[in-house]
Amino acid sequence: MNKYFIFASDERSYLDLKNIVLELKNRNLPYFFLYSREPQRISPAHNIDKFNYDSNIEPTSKKNRYNTLGFDLHFTPDYLIISNEVWDPEKMIAYEFKTKGAFIVGIETSSYITADVKSKLEILSRKSFPSNTIDIFFDPSNWGLQTKLLSGWYKNKSVVVGNPKYDDLKPKIKNTTKNIILIHGLKDKYYQNLLMEKINNDIIPKFKNYKIYYKPHPYEIVDLPEYFEEGYIKNTKIKLISNHEEYLSILENSKYVISYFTSLLFFPLIYDRKIIILLRDIEKIDISSFSKHFNKKDYDFWKNILKFNSYEEFKNIIGKNYINSINKRNNQINKDLNKYLISYKDINDLDNQACNNTPILKYFNEFKDQKSSSRIVDFLESNLVY
Repeated sequence: MNKYFIFASDERSYLDLKNIVLELKNRNLPYFFLYSREPQRISPAHNIDKFNYDSNIEPTSKKNRYNTLGFDLHFTPDYLIISNEVWDPEKMIAYEFKTKGAFIVGIETSSYITADVKSKLEILSRKSFPSNTIDIFFDPSNWGLQTKLLSGWYKNKSVVVGNPKYDDLKPKIKNTTKNIILIHGLKDKYYQNLLMEKINNDIIPKFKNYKIYYKPHPYEIVDLPEYFEEGYIKNTKIKLISNHEEYLSILENSKYVISYFTSLLFFPLIYDRKIIILLRDIEKIDISSFSKHFNKKDYDFWKNILKFNSYEEFKNIIGKNYINSINKRNNQINKDLNKYLISYKDINDLDNQACNNTPILKYFNEFKDQKSSSRIVDFLESNLVY
């Protein structure tokens, strides 16, 4: 019988993987789930006291040392299941498990709904050591997989199963809501600066009779601390949401959600909230020279990873056909967002605006049956993986 080791280094990866663990438990398949619920990724080798575990495997006298975990396992895993595979500690844990004979499974958490220059660079980095130790990825949607394939990904290393993160989601669709505004943060500094300007200049004056909450990106407070202070956006009454459970509780009572097009948008879509969409710039991506689409800092970062010898070599690797393809696809998404959601430019005429969330959901999740975890385990328990 196959034995599964599932690893989550932070809260986000815990949420990505917990329903797969539940599926294994329900089938009485042997598993060991090591997880942290810290907001940032941490390593068990150095922070084991901040990890918990769940397992149905009986310990034996057998010992296998795993240095990247910092302890011995009393069994030999056949499968390692992770998300966050391009970051430490996951990528080095994956490498060690691979050297010990495990089949490495990646749950795709980068939605690849919109595409840019970095999308292709991320895919190229996955094809190099040590990220190339992943044997199979499970992807949430065909749209996202097509973005990966355009970026140079291997067709035979991905299977579209939907998103297991949402398998236990049972949204309470409320027709009556409270005067609550929920704003989604994001990591991108350029757009975050624009968002903070809109919050102070437009949103606070417009919604002065509303309670306003802000859901920060997990690394936003660390990377962009100048906007935050003691659980609030600095110099405002806008409260920060601290965890996923609090977020869902506030979401189901919110009248409006204000957001850029990020992976977090799935939740207000499925909860059928009225979404005021902040559109990113729709001008064509151009890499003929450094710009906000790809600046000198970006170039220096990726040059160290992918070993470009010059900017001309970088441009040739990206290619004109790729730039043309992603511009066309991103333009289609913006058209759909404008068509089906409430545009931010209509914020002063909300009473006459309507949302149709269903057409946008196709970008996030290929299936609506909440059986993604079941499809993943079916695949791994079949003979298809060898």
